Amino acid sequence: MIEGKTTLNSGVYFYLFLIGVIFLSIYQFITPISYLPITIPFENLMFKLGLLGIYISTISLGILMLSFKEKVAKVIGLILTLSLFLSLIPQYNISYWWEFVEVFTFISGSALCIEALLKSKRWVLLPILTIVEFGEIEGIVENFFHTYIDTSFLALLAILIIFGATLLFYRWKPRRLLGSFLVGLPGILLYLPLYFIVIKNRFMETIFAMVFPAVYGISLNNPFNVPLMILLYAVALFLSLALGYHIDVYTGLGFYMIISTVFLGLTGFHLFLYMVFPLIGFYFMNVKGKISPTVKDYITSMRNSIRR
Repeated sequence: MIEGKTTLNSGVYFYLFLIGVIFLSIYQFITPISYLPITIPFENLMFKLGLLGIYISTISLGILMLSFKEKVAKVIGLILTLSLFLSLIPQYNISYWWEFVEVFTFISGSALCIEALLKSKRWVLLPILTIVEFGEIEGIVENFFHTYIDTSFLALLAILIIFGATLLFYRWKPRRLLGSFLVGLPGILLYLPLYFIVIKNRFMETIFAMVFPAVYGISLNNPFNVPLMILLYAVALFLSLALGYHIDVYTGLGFYMIISTVFLGLTGFHLFLYMVFPLIGFYFMNVKGKISPTVKDYITSMRNSIRR
């Protein structure tokens, strides 16, 4: 298992990244819905928070990766940090050098994931890595050759959930498992109102059949699968919270990073962050140990500084 070691300063960037991911999730969800005839409370504020989440996530994850001991991770972190300024370059996303960056990120990120898996020996995560790699390859193929592989993305999402749940039961600790269920319960409750809306209202079901593919990058061959998709994402969010409590925060966050962005690369990586997220998310799922300083660590550090 990879031992996650970090300094107090890198711990600050980890917490910033965690906040950025939450805000980024708001952006992913609010932006597509804002084009529909639906009233969203505090829509303008939520959109701005979501946009802020993109910058916070990108900068904090980039700096956090620069603190990793792997040289490949440092290079990806540098590219990710600099990617914020790519929009200043006219038509950068159709240039040959950008295609090189995409291929380099895919190959180096995949090598980082494989190395992490070999060290952690969490072989139950191998199917999750396979889906992450499929999403990366599919995105590159579509971007380079403009071809699309017809795939049941709901089936892939279900596989992610099955093996995420398997990891939850990887080590049998009944009391902690019960606590993880309670922690993960809000994840399901968050989606349930939306589920009941679409099963009772055919118009809303049709609306969200258009919205959800834009939010998660999943194409639905059958629009009547929208309720099933909502339930799957409810379980996925439940697992993200439960894994964060049952194993460690990195595992839960890494799983959420995967399930929320692994299919978004299919649009041709219009946002470089969506290409990096699944790869680093899988890396996080293989980290063990203290991943970020706690409040107690900060207090202890301050006391030691005063004593000196």
